[in-house]
Amino acid sequence: CHARGRRDPRPGPAQDARPGSAAPNEDRPSARASRAVADRVRHVGSLIGVLLLVLCFAEVSSRFSETGGPYLYAEKAFGSVVGFEMGWLVWLNRLLGFAAVCNLLVAYLAFFLPAVESGLWRVFLITSIVATFTVVNVAGVRASAVATDIFTVSKLIPLVLFILTGLFFIDPENYSSAVELSYQSFSRAVMLLVFAFGGFENASVPAEEVKNPQKTLPRGIFGGLALVTLLYILVYTLLGYFLG
Repeated sequence: CHARGRRDPRPGPAQDARPGSAAPNEDRPSARASRAVADRVRHVGSLIGVLLLVLCFAEVSSRFSETGGPYLYAEKAFGSVVGFEMGWLVWLNRLLGFAAVCNLLVAYLAFFLPAVESGLWRVFLITSIVATFTVVNVAGVRASAVATDIFTVSKLIPLVLFILTGLFFIDPENYSSAVELSYQSFSRAVMLLVFAFGGFENASVPAEEVKNPQKTLPRGIFGGLALVTLLYILVYTLLGYFLG
């Protein structure tokens, strides 16, 4: 959910582009809550698609204890050539995903500090992010694990506080599915949400470092997906109600 400035009360192209939205009423709590209902429908649709992939990874990860994850599975099932291709695809996926997250971080930060949106400040910020993670990884596994724990906790605490606080201000009567979902908007939302749900496949890569990976990895993958789904639904429900 992107931060927005003050809206123009007059109908415009940006307002008309949202399927099922009515410009004069879009600031009403019921209209915002209706969009939140639509967001939950999109989340459920995305979850169904991702769940099929998770089932595949959970099943396959229960059969291997070696390191490799998607590369290992592809190599064992289809041969070394497909395994080689899968290894490169996994690397490209991580590289492009990291670049997308860096770009998104700069875009969000630009709302508070417009100077970082372009020019040398943007280059400096992205370079600093990459350099910081490089130093942490070079420092060793222990430093990487500590950094991962710190980032995870620092993300979860504000989200949990936001959810616990926002639930007291929700009026259930405002939640009705008044927004008509189009195929195009649903497809775009699913594409973004699949990106948001992605990452579970990386859990199977260091299988040799995990105790009893045949049982631990499937449980970890399913548990992580359940937690992420719950957080996404609650956060987007509240954001749809408060911010529209």
